Amino acid sequence: MSQISLTPTSPIQQPGTPHEGVARVMLAATIGNVLEWYDFAVYGYLATTLGPLFFPNESQTAQTLSAFAVFAVGYLMRPVGAMVLGPIGDRFGRRAMLVMSVLMMGLSSLVMGLLPTFAQVGLAAPVLMVLCRMGQGMSVGGEYTGSMTYSAEIAPIRWRGTLSSLATVGCLTGFLLGSATDWILKEQLSAEAVSAWGWRIPFLLGLPICALAIWLRSSLPETQDQSAKEDLSVGKVFNDITRNYRKAFEIISIVTGVNIAFYLFFVWAPDLLEQGVAKGEPWVQGLNTMSMAYQIPLILAGGWLSDRFGRRLISMISVVMLLIVTVPAMQLCQSGIKSEFAIGQALVGIPVSILFGLQGAMIVELTPAAIRCSLFSVAYSLAIAIFAGTSPLIATWFVESLKWQWGPVTYLMVGLLVSLWTLFTLPETRHRSMAELNSSR
Repeated sequence: MSQISLTPTSPIQQPGTPHEGVARVMLAATIGNVLEWYDFAVYGYLATTLGPLFFPNESQTAQTLSAFAVFAVGYLMRPVGAMVLGPIGDRFGRRAMLVMSVLMMGLSSLVMGLLPTFAQVGLAAPVLMVLCRMGQGMSVGGEYTGSMTYSAEIAPIRWRGTLSSLATVGCLTGFLLGSATDWILKEQLSAEAVSAWGWRIPFLLGLPICALAIWLRSSLPETQDQSAKEDLSVGKVFNDITRNYRKAFEIISIVTGVNIAFYLFFVWAPDLLEQGVAKGEPWVQGLNTMSMAYQIPLILAGGWLSDRFGRRLISMISVVMLLIVTVPAMQLCQSGIKSEFAIGQALVGIPVSILFGLQGAMIVELTPAAIRCSLFSVAYSLAIAIFAGTSPLIATWFVESLKWQWGPVTYLMVGLLVSLWTLFTLPETRHRSMAELNSSR
């Protein structure tokens, strides 16, 4: 199996390197996630505005459902993006993958912000909107895991978990910026102005971030061994993924439980509350946004804890914590009382954030070097698309169709138990260098 080696000019690995060099590399690796998730989330925040403009229908409900269906297309395209961008990262280098993913997102969002509406061009408008959303989804399929892979590969051993957690920090920062932009837009403009032209502003604001990300990433030191690129074809990559199907199942089982928890408690539960006992209450989304803000330092703490005490140990403790708090936290979140909702989200948010912070380094350390980007991206995207991203829909089916109130919690606990079982079977790898890990496979 091919090895990955750091270039001699790596600004992190060389002793005595100025702090500015470290900051530049990690900023370049992380800023793409800010852009990716800002653009990806902005569509969701503007879905009710975009519905009448691109999916005209006599029913307002049908308009909103159509807009959110296009939002879901982005998640469904993530595995496709992983299968396209992952092999590029393995064949041509991590830098090429990171530049291409952020360029794809920037172009998709730019076109989306310039699209004519249904009233202007008819059916071409929703078709173009769907195509743009597909481009966004493909971009995310390679960006998130690609940036975690790069950060973990280039970081020194003792900071690998902490530095790779910055990719998830960038993800949440993008969500928060998207939420803030939407809030400011609707505060400063009338509803008529937002519908007429204001909705374009958030999409176009991503363009300067995209330009900055491309500029920073184009000069990143490469972590992929140059000799590994020459004889690596796309067909060989997929054959290697097939041969390493057990590793793919490990990745899926590791990340599924915590992502189901995130989507149930920070997407489904707030929406359920807003439609039920707290209908029309703005505090629900306000507290939900605040909870994402406090998760940022907790994500960094998760990476740091895994560097000090081990990925496997901290992961198992966090999963057990989730198993313990899931039932009471769900009851608190559905109570309709502001303080109880906040407590319920906090109980889940702490272990979820810690797991998000360490999983990037853990998976990179467990994955064969020559197909690391491909295997990580494809397996992670499949876990999100099949199990986690669909969990709000599954939870709604349990509650509304089957009238089984404990269905969502049961679904989550099954996912967590699978994660815990897989963690028991894994070795601890935090103390091993990337060269040692690569040569052992």
